[in-house]
Amino acid sequence: MIAKFWWCNAHTKKGIHWCQWRKVCRPKGKGGLNYLFAKVMKAKYYSNIDFMNAKLGSYPSYTWSRIWTSRRLLE
Repeated sequence: MIAKFWWCNAHTKKGIHWCQWRKVCRPKGKGGLNYLFAKVMKAKYYSNIDFMNAKLGSYPSYTWSRIWTSRRLLE
């Protein structure tokens, strides 16, 4: 389900899995992407505020808009 969240098109429900999920979830020092990705999202979309109070903003990326919308699940 998480892999579909990252790599599938919302309209067609199809997509390309660019790398194996187990590789993405590795620690950054071992070649993973999660920590680096989180730092990039924070720097771009909510650098001066916490995640739960972040705004969607103008022209957000598809990924950020999906993450931002999912905040309701965390609440």
